[in-house]
Order: sequence, then structure tokens, then C-alpha cells
Amino acid sequence: MFTGVARTTAALDGTIQKAYVGRSTIFLHVVEKGEKRSFSWIVKARCRRFGRSMHLTGEFSSTAGDASGTVVLKRIPLPNRVDEYRGLPLHWFSRLIQIVTARLYSNEWNQLKTKINTLAVPAEEFRKTHNCHLLVAALVLAEDRRFYSHGGTDPIAVCRALFKTIVERKIQGGSTIEQQLVRVLTSDYRKTLNRKLKEIALAVRLHRVLRKDQIPVAYLVSAYFGWHMNGVRQAAQRMSINLKHPTVEEAAHLIARIRYPEPRHPSSHRAILTAKRQEWIARELRARMHLLY
Repeated sequence: MFTGVARTTAALDGTIQKAYVGRSTIFLHVVEKGEKRSFSWIVKARCRRFGRSMHLTGEFSSTAGDASGTVVLKRIPLPNRVDEYRGLPLHWFSRLIQIVTARLYSNEWNQLKTKINTLAVPAEEFRKTHNCHLLVAALVLAEDRRFYSHGGTDPIAVCRALFKTIVERKIQGGSTIEQQLVRVLTSDYRKTLNRKLKEIALAVRLHRVLRKDQIPVAYLVSAYFGWHMNGVRQAAQRMSINLKHPTVEEAAHLIARIRYPEPRHPSSHRAILTAKRQEWIARELRARMHLLY
């Protein structure tokens, strides 16, 4: 949208082939070529919300006549998105939990917030100096597919886990990435209902403090990948993976260790499980590569 006399009105439509893309901020460098002149736009937009109605608002500057203005980018729904949920927004569930638990777990939240502030600096440094996009996409696909739809906890995953546990007598995880980050930072792995409720409440409050693009990176920096592999840096160093230019196979190799951490002593059974997990993550990533870049 432009204001003034003799300003151009333009629409940007197509596929982003090369850009610095984040889940919260997007930078576009658009080159427009005409018969008499060529000029470029620098567009910066920040995501206003996540989910089905996600859009980005921001500003742009142009080399033609030193023009500037505002921009709105609306997301077009595509099949096979990393975020595959198509139902009602899940944020209402998180808001309900936040209202109910506003006065509960205040001491635990203060302790967690201190750890978050300590973790924020190395996480931000890691995000700026490494290619996190592929690792985050693999993490979301493997651990929390509705990550960009919920507000810290996923009621669909919770109901599914309860059904599997009560009816089929199978233990199945329903934790979001926020909940897993809370579990790592609090070092509380007890299998009790009280611990689970506290984890959900803290995850919802964590969602209100950190941006969506910060949470997966913070989790990668602090997650346990196996014996002497605390954090993605140590894991990549032991596996000889270059985090600045990871491949699909290397990203899957790392993220598979979140569910099946590398044991102290090699195990053939664990190696088979990890290999199957790694192959599945790599296949899912390749099927969605046109949506990741």
C-alpha cells in the first residue's frame, strides 16, 4: 500500500526461492526490471499471529526515488504444510489453562524464568550464526506437528495420549516442544499427574514469554541427545556434522536422537530404532522441501 502522487500499486505472488526466512520475520529482496530502469525493494515483515489466518505486516524501502511504505503479506493455504492442523484454533485451550493456573506454580515459574533468561543469550547467538531452519523444521515434524497452531499445549495430543494409555494400554507422549523445553530446564522427569499438570501450566506461560521462532532453537541448544551430548552443539561435534550447512540426512540424524538418545554403550536394538526414526524424518522433510525454502 502506498500514499502520494504517482505511486505504484503492486502485488507479490509466487514462490520464495531464496530469502532469509523465519517463522516470525521474513525479509524479501524484490528486483523489478522495466524498459527504462530497474530498482529493488527491501521488504521486512513480522508475523502477527500463527495458525490458519497468519499474516505478516511490516515496511519496505525502495531504491527508486527513495520510496518507502507499508506492506501486508497474507499466507495462502497449501497442502502438506509442516503445520497440518485444519480445525479450530488451539489457542483457546492455552488461554483457559493460563486463567485457571494464574496463581499456581508461581515459585516454579520464577525459577524457570531465570533459566530462560540465562538460556536466551546462547540460543540467540546460535540462531544468528548457524542454519537453524532445517533443524527446526525436522524438530517440528518429528516432535510437534501442530507447533504453529497451539499456544504451548496441544489438547489433541493430550486426548490422543490419554486414549492410548487408558484404552489401548500403550504409553504415548503428547508433549509439545514448549513442554519438552520446560522438562529439560526443570530437570523434572517424574511420571506423575502433578508433574504433568505443572509442566502444561509452565509451558503455556513460556509460550507467552518467548516467540515461536525462539522456542525450538532454545530447546535444541539445551536438549539431551545422548551420552556426553547435552545440546545440539555437542551432538553435532560428536557426529561430525557442520551446523552451518546441514543436509537433510544430518538434520534427521540429529533430531532422531531426541526420542532415542545415544546410549553410553552401543546397542544394536537402539541402533535399529534410531535408524528407522532417522529414515522417517528424512522422508518427511524431503516431501515438504518446497514449503521450507
